[in-house]
Amino acid sequence: VDEMNYADWRKVVSVNLADSVSHCVDVFFKHNVRHLPVIDGSHLYGTVSLRDILRPILEQPHAST
Repeated sequence: VDEMNYADWRKVVSVNLADSVSHCVDVFFKHNVRHLPVIDGSHLYGTVSLRDILRPILEQPHAST
């Protein structure tokens, strides 16, 4: 596997560690992606997926009417 150079990394859609969940959702839909690297400066903290964000919302008990 070839190493990626800095120009390649600039093309990667990512979010910052300090970004809000709302911002992440915007990025998911704007770029039509399901996974985003979470970075701070040059440090990769991990990834967040659309499922990570939606799961807690979808698992909430439905309010009875």
